[in-house]
Amino acid sequence: MKGFWSYFWVVYMLFFAIPFPMLIYYNTREGLSDTNPYLAITWLALSVILWIILVQRWFRNWILLPFKMKRNMDYLLREGERREARVIESKDGKQFKHDMITKGMTVSLRNFVGTPITEKLELVDTKPGEMRFEKGRVIYLMIDKTLKLRPYLTVDTAQADIKAGRMLLTVLLWLLIVGAIAGYYYFSYHLENDGYGWRFMKFYHPLVLCPVILFATHFGLGLC
Repeated sequence: MKGFWSYFWVVYMLFFAIPFPMLIYYNTREGLSDTNPYLAITWLALSVILWIILVQRWFRNWILLPFKMKRNMDYLLREGERREARVIESKDGKQFKHDMITKGMTVSLRNFVGTPITEKLELVDTKPGEMRFEKGRVIYLMIDKTLKLRPYLTVDTAQADIKAGRMLLTVLLWLLIVGAIAGYYYFSYHLENDGYGWRFMKFYHPLVLCPVILFATHFGLGLC
């Protein structure tokens, strides 16, 4: 149920961020004769800036970040310091296929100065039948000595991989979103200009309001 509700709230908030402002706007449109052209251009510029920030952030999070994470993971497995740790808590999470499951663990270990500490760790167990990460088991971690990488620690048996098919779909999705935004500018202009150019732009136009709501709900900055 947790997974269902997380998706439900994503869809729910996206409805209020995109279709809802459009429904309100196209049912309350006003004439253009009293619209200040300079103010309209200001709203247009604001909308362009907001959408550029959003699509750049989505590009970094959806496309560039996986490659950065893989690079960091490869470096961590190659150059990190190997440390013994003991699993003091282990919980099963979401199951992938029949032979993979997410694990949420709390492990105890000694830091670089020998002080006992605990760390929380999440991973995908590709061999759950071996019970490698159950409570009480000893595992080995690779830790970044500078503690600056993301992630800065992982199990020594971890593997870094990027699925080409999934990445291709992500790139296509990002391009589709960019195309839809550009197409909506074209659509809005030809539908609403009435010979007045961009004077139809107002603060509650979807081209302005949608990115503002996306920022406010953190979907624009956090969706991945």
